[in-house]
Amino acid sequence: MSRLYLKEVEGIVRILLLIGVLLCVLSGCAPAPDSMEHDQTKQAALDRFIERENITGTLVQLNVDDHIGILLAEYKTRAYYVGEWIETEKGFSAVKLSPTFDIENTSGVTWDFKTLDGDQYSISTFKEKQANIPTYIKELDLYVSIVKKGSKKEPTPATHDLIDSYEVLL
Repeated sequence: MSRLYLKEVEGIVRILLLIGVLLCVLSGCAPAPDSMEHDQTKQAALDRFIERENITGTLVQLNVDDHIGILLAEYKTRAYYVGEWIETEKGFSAVKLSPTFDIENTSGVTWDFKTLDGDQYSISTFKEKQANIPTYIKELDLYVSIVKKGSKKEPTPATHDLIDSYEVLL
């Protein structure tokens, strides 16, 4: 094979590798629960998450129907992302699940995310009251809704908001 052909193949492989890395970063890939760092207390895990993700705004735990602790983090004013609490026999951890979405110049945004166990959800965040978004988080001045899009066990999506309550963590 010629050197020119090998350089072309090498360039294509580098581009494909870069695309793969970008897709992982943009999709909010998180490590498997067994491979992440765990802390003995929930507070220690929270402190590590805040420091690692550089959270300077409000952090809220959204308690949903199926007992999953979804985190809504305000990265900066009107810019949010989703995370998840993980509790295993090794301890506690928190991970970022989605990229950050800035709603400063919009009325709101809806985006999808996947929990570490593979369940798919959709979260909607709006500045103004919406008919289908019942949860108002005063500390964020934001209306929020989470809907399950499906899972391995239940492929049929839920059509109602899953948020039971919320707790301000930061």
